[in-house]
Amino acid sequence: MTDQITDAPPAIPDGPVAAEPAGFYMADAQYKALTDTLTAAGIELGEYDARIAAWLAKWEWGTVAVIASWVARAAASRPPEPAAAPSDLDAAETPSEDDR
Repeated sequence: MTDQITDAPPAIPDGPVAAEPAGFYMADAQYKALTDTLTAAGIELGEYDARIAAWLAKWEWGTVAVIASWVARAAASRPPEPAAAPSDLDAAETPSEDDR
């Protein structure tokens, strides 16, 4: 089977990777897949972060896919953020039984 070159958005593996992900994608598509994964994981990219992502996007797809998969799986394994607890200020604004 011959890998085709495409600029279609590649799919990031969503589980442990047992074999090198196949395919060859244009660097722009790989950069978008990588930065979209980082952003979805809540990672804000600085200028140097973006430069490293652009450099990494020029590597073969198997490397980019596995790194993006690590980020996505790590983000998915985090427990959800707890809901904000009422602050002391909120409690002070609520009249108590004695104030009614």
